[in-house]
Amino acid sequence: MFTRCLSDLRRLPQVSDWSLINLKFARGVKDGIKVSESDPVSSTDITQHLQKHGIEFKTGHACLRTTCPRFMGTTSRLDKVNQLYINSTTGYFLCLSCKNSGPWERIRDNITMLCSCQPEKQRRTPACFKSLKEAQTDADESKNVTDLLASCQPANLPENEMLILIELLGMKGIHPKTLQDYKVNILPNKTGVVFPCCDIDMTQQYAKVVEVKGKGVKSTTFPRHHYVGLFGWNLAKNRKSVVLTSSEADAMAVYQATGMAAIALPRGSSTLPQQALPFLESFNKITLWFDNTVQAFENAKTFAGKLGMKRTFVVRPETDSPSALKALRQEKNLKKILDRSLSLVHEHVITFSNHRDDVKHELAFADNVAGVQWKNFPKLNTILKGHRRGELTVFTGGTGSGKTTFLSDYSLDLCTSGVNTLWGSFEINNVRLMKLMVQQYAKKDLSEYIEDYDKWADKFESLSMYYMNYHGHEDIKKVLDTMAHAVYLYDISHVIVDNLQFMMGSLDSGIDRFVRQDQIISEFRRFATKMNCHVTLVIHPRKEDGGALTTNSIFGGAKAAQEADNIIILQTNGIPGSTACTKYLQVTKNRFDGTLGSFRLIFNKAYKSFSVKLQPPALDTISSIPSEQILQVLDENSGDNSQW
Repeated sequence: MFTRCLSDLRRLPQVSDWSLINLKFARGVKDGIKVSESDPVSSTDITQHLQKHGIEFKTGHACLRTTCPRFMGTTSRLDKVNQLYINSTTGYFLCLSCKNSGPWERIRDNITMLCSCQPEKQRRTPACFKSLKEAQTDADESKNVTDLLASCQPANLPENEMLILIELLGMKGIHPKTLQDYKVNILPNKTGVVFPCCDIDMTQQYAKVVEVKGKGVKSTTFPRHHYVGLFGWNLAKNRKSVVLTSSEADAMAVYQATGMAAIALPRGSSTLPQQALPFLESFNKITLWFDNTVQAFENAKTFAGKLGMKRTFVVRPETDSPSALKALRQEKNLKKILDRSLSLVHEHVITFSNHRDDVKHELAFADNVAGVQWKNFPKLNTILKGHRRGELTVFTGGTGSGKTTFLSDYSLDLCTSGVNTLWGSFEINNVRLMKLMVQQYAKKDLSEYIEDYDKWADKFESLSMYYMNYHGHEDIKKVLDTMAHAVYLYDISHVIVDNLQFMMGSLDSGIDRFVRQDQIISEFRRFATKMNCHVTLVIHPRKEDGGALTTNSIFGGAKAAQEADNIIILQTNGIPGSTACTKYLQVTKNRFDGTLGSFRLIFNKAYKSFSVKLQPPALDTISSIPSEQILQVLDENSGDNSQW
């Protein structure tokens, strides 16, 4: 009866209740749409629910530790064997007894039904996730990993063969003995290796295959989207300190050079999955050593917030501190580099000495500090210098000018460079937005090449691109909660909100609409700063009679211009949709270094993209633009036609 009741509860949530989706859950008719994660939940909600039902727990760095409901007695106690971890921020749970995991709603309902449907004296009756069909571990996926590992052989080939394979795979400097310590296996054809990833109880649940393909190296994960297990856990599980790296080769380099336990994160430095946090609860000290880039350093600071600032240290990306494998090859002292790692804990009142090294770093690595570079919009790099965390960009343009189409291109460019992105499209639904983006990514009209859809959908699916499942007018508080939830869950560093006007009806109707807009802009400004996340906010311009738009054209008061770090305007000359219509992008505010400018955009109608590098048009095609604008555009583009 318990199983049936709980099964019925699982059917209650509807698509409209879900606040976050990812493309991999929306591949179309075949699989339907599934919820990616639970809605936001507070730590207070979690602790109150446990206390309500008399469940004992202990608070850790990132998780609450309690006992599997199957083993709860009349007085719930902590059991060192049958432990269950609950993420104190999201409610995500991992049960060591049942080997199952899931969102807070599942464990919450399990506890509620277990405590209410059974008399108190009978609570020891086995009734946990093993009895729930929908919570069973996917046996097929586990079997695939087991079969893969069974077909391989240990890394004990003749030393000369091992050294050649290691070099071909880009891991020169790693000793064959180190691969054996990490239980790395060799593919049957001896063209690659398999990195096994162990579950918290040493069950191998996940594997990464790296093999030589042609002139390059190809990486494949099994299963594709289920990251349970960490590479190097077998060497770290009984230690009190650990080093986290962004690649398997870096982890092995740290271990080989220092003897310290080192673990590779399953998705590199872009994301710290919440599934990994229970593994890391037992460590007193965690050091993050990622690539020698500012972007990786910013991600490390975000991860430190998840792991607990007091126990987390970060290796700063400096000339003397490259990635671990590079440091090993350069014969640097990896132990000394780790000893120089920084604590991110600072007092609220500081002096110059607290940030002396930070200032030096920004001066020495000025190009990296400028942010992530666009690949398809090099002129934006010239003007804005890059895309940076913690900033607010206001984007505007006339009705029908192509704002959403351009921002799709703009954000996709950044996402392919490792910027985890969250889209809030309140004006067009997510399916239409996804259709636009996957074609921009494929650089072809997939309606004409439908046989190629699955190939490109698979590639697009691997990007860290997420979508808020809202459409139309929505409450600003709910939207901000969802954004904060996504930043924690998926390490989002760029949020696009299209557009502000759909938030306008969410506050007290007695407030003047301009005051209301100013309040909303202040909330987004505060979010960008507090969460260290770049927010791109679309605001429609006020209705004006012809002429180019300016900063003063932005709808509302002056608050948007004051709060924004960057203001970008999509200018249109001519009737939108006509052959005589020309478009260019203009930056009218740049708080980073003050550089302003504009450049011409060329639109490829076949797959609705502005980012294709085409030859510059003849001057007669832009003759309808006012002469002063022509001079400005040509002056900005003089000597550099790369943006065409």
